[in-house]
Amino acid sequence: MKRIILLFVILFALVTAVHADFDVIYTISEDTIYPDELAVFNFSILNEEAFTDRYTVYSIDPAWIIKTTPVGIEIPSGGTATVSISIQPKTTVISGPYLIPLTVRSSTTSKTVDKNVFVYLKSYTQEPKQYEPSIALSADLPESVDPRKKISIELFIRNRNALTTDALNVSIESALFTKQYLVTLDALEEKSQELLFDIDPLTKPGEYPLVVKLSINNKTASQVEKTLVVIDYSALQEESYTVKELFKQTDYITVQNVGNNIKTSSITREKGFFARIFTSTEPDAAVQSENGRKLLAWELTLQPNEKVNLVVVENYRGFVSAVVILILIILGYYLFRSPIIVLKKAKFFGTKEEGSSMVKVKIFMKNRTKRPVYNVKVIDKIPALAKVIEDEFVLGTLKPTKIIRNEKAMTVVRWDLEKLDAYEERIITYKIQTHFKLFGSMKLQPTKVKFDTGLGKERSTFSKVVLIAPQFDEEEPVSELKVNKLKKK
Repeated sequence: MKRIILLFVILFALVTAVHADFDVIYTISEDTIYPDELAVFNFSILNEEAFTDRYTVYSIDPAWIIKTTPVGIEIPSGGTATVSISIQPKTTVISGPYLIPLTVRSSTTSKTVDKNVFVYLKSYTQEPKQYEPSIALSADLPESVDPRKKISIELFIRNRNALTTDALNVSIESALFTKQYLVTLDALEEKSQELLFDIDPLTKPGEYPLVVKLSINNKTASQVEKTLVVIDYSALQEESYTVKELFKQTDYITVQNVGNNIKTSSITREKGFFARIFTSTEPDAAVQSENGRKLLAWELTLQPNEKVNLVVVENYRGFVSAVVILILIILGYYLFRSPIIVLKKAKFFGTKEEGSSMVKVKIFMKNRTKRPVYNVKVIDKIPALAKVIEDEFVLGTLKPTKIIRNEKAMTVVRWDLEKLDAYEERIITYKIQTHFKLFGSMKLQPTKVKFDTGLGKERSTFSKVVLIAPQFDEEEPVSELKVNKLKKK
């Protein structure tokens, strides 16, 4: 029956303590005493009620004599007052550490607040023993950590005995980070704290030992060893910009491994067939096909934080320059070419046994422009070893205007035409005879044609040198193939 009553008393005290509308904070004046001395504590009471209330302090532990100054104290609403509490052991109390329960009670509401104060009773007959701390420690951390994110470590610290620890040093050490700080633990108090740490995002993946240590006066009170597992990740980051110039485009690409592990990947840029002809890369890129598209590709293997620069140059300047030069050449050819084209052909007549002294010469001229040319003069030179056969100029053949003979030098034959109309063609045929029979080859000088373009400027054009050798075939006209080519021009 007594046990049931005691249980109800304890439950009532707990309920009233939980719902107390006042707060109590205490400080220690003296907590280590001999049997004939007093332990002294100061209780500060804050009245949080809406009215003035009276508070008393007492203890249910019969082994100690409790005295308060004042015995009871009235505190207005929102006010604070301090009560001095003296504790003296009775003669039956032996030396050692004790937790003494003290209760602060409201006279109006009967609500209470309980506090346990630590008192160490020394002995006159024994050497004082140092009170060894006993502190429980545990650390909670994730199974693996991403170095790009904060690392959360939660510490749980519990004071197992009645000793208040004012300077408990908490030390966290690992290869990735360290931290030290001081914490105060009241008697039997429990504390938990979450700590956040930043590490280098490029930390190599692997396992890193972690040691959490509690120490008092440079002596280890508790220690926990854990392992941080850093995961690996890899990612390539691309940055690029383009510089455009006249007929030239340069792409600058920077690729960096922002992960903490080696990364191999392919970087691609699409380029069509025509564009690839005029594209150069640094370093050299391979050509790949993907879904019918042609790609420039670089296979890169980068260490953590390694960076590589790629350059793609699409340069049409050489091509455009070549096209412009070709156009200029074509324009120049058509602008500055001779309007008259001249073709000269010659052939021996005779037999192999008798040799040959007769040569037939044909000169073909054509005005290949749509404008007439005037004052056309055709000038041909005959070697000194031959002469012009004048009686061979038959009807329909243009007779020379002048023949200038020189036995020691060449004979000059000239034909004069008033004009040569647009696209008009003329053929001049004549024969020459050598002074002796020829069995070898003979060279005829190029025919010169002088003319006036109609702009008051005289110009000249020449045929090619003709090298003839006896063939002793029947007479053939000027090559029809070459004449047709000239006509087409």
